[in-house]
Amino acid sequence: MVYIIASLLRKAYNKYDRVLECKGNVDDMWKTLMLTPLDFSKAALFNETTRIIMDKIEFAHGGVEYDTKYPEGIPTSVEIRTKEGKVYDSGMIMYPAGHARNETAALHDILQHKFKILGKMALDKQELIKLKVQLENIGEMSNEEL
Repeated sequence: MVYIIASLLRKAYNKYDRVLECKGNVDDMWKTLMLTPLDFSKAALFNETTRIIMDKIEFAHGGVEYDTKYPEGIPTSVEIRTKEGKVYDSGMIMYPAGHARNETAALHDILQHKFKILGKMALDKQELIKLKVQLENIGEMSNEEL
């Protein structure tokens, strides 16, 4: 988990201008910072900046308040403290993007983006479009078509 958070923070730093363009739109930020298999390559795993960030991360148990809310949700919070002492605190998040009860994330749009990113790694553009159409229409396909 430390690696994932550090990688997201490194990407946010490296793509700072793009993150600013998101203008607080969390869905666009997720799409901009989304991790891919390339983020787990040997080079990425030993990225110096990521390792420096990892050394600064601490995890703390949320306590009874968090424990009692699981498994209804995934109670989580993130607090970032800058060198200057400024604190950014998410507060408790019960249903993060991707959780079935999350009602704020545009999950379909985020998953479409992820499909495209991952699909481009394995297929050319026309094959990817064809596969996407097939998958979107899987409910109407006959056994033979499947």
